[in-house]
Amino acid sequence: MSFLNLQSRTSIVTGATGGIGRAICEELAKAGSDIALFDIDDEKMEQFVRSADLCSRVWSVVDEFGGIDHLINAHGVQFLSPFAEFPEDKWTFIHEVNLMGVFLASKAVWPHMVKRKRGRIVNVASVRGIVASELKSAYIA
Repeated sequence: MSFLNLQSRTSIVTGATGGIGRAICEELAKAGSDIALFDIDDEKMEQFVRSADLCSRVWSVVDEFGGIDHLINAHGVQFLSPFAEFPEDKWTFIHEVNLMGVFLASKAVWPHMVKRKRGRIVNVASVRGIVASELKSAYIA
């Protein structure tokens, strides 16, 4: 039995098909939340982050469910490389997805939450947010 009662609440989860995101979706579903799953494969991620697609997807959630109560940013990409050899384009890509993606998703839901005078934004980090790891300099930054 879940300790949360989220019936009649709508949650957006980014990174919804990954390990952490999937687990979050499962718990939200058990608690009764309607869930909009936001995820995309790595090939399309860069276009997704740089486009207005995110805002239009948020609007479609608002139209379908009547509002947004929660945004859980659980997405993230990484690339393994020794720091001295880390390609600048990969560093930029990782930061556009992992940082700019959080900013854009939060910015897209913000007006809906302000209008309804309620909502929660939760930004999730892996253990790499606490403990560094070899070859993941861009991801842990």
